[in-house]
Amino acid sequence: MENTLNPKQQSIIAISSFTANGDLEKLKSALNEGLDAGLTVNEIKEILVQEGGLPPQSQRHQYVHGRHGRTQGQRYFRQGRP
Repeated sequence: MENTLNPKQQSIIAISSFTANGDLEKLKSALNEGLDAGLTVNEIKEILVQEGGLPPQSQRHQYVHGRHGRTQGQRYFRQGRP
């Protein structure tokens, strides 16, 4: 039995970790890598919901009210990825 994680599992851990820590720059990369690894948008949404969905209060305004009034997630998911 192999004890290594596949790319989807690795992405789930990275997304969970960066969401919990509020590390938006690394979260952005982890979201894109998760999509590339085969995670669906719905699977990523579920990960974000399980982790609380938003970074710490001190960073929440920046996360929710990005440059164009969209959430960070909306911008990531509108990049035409499958």
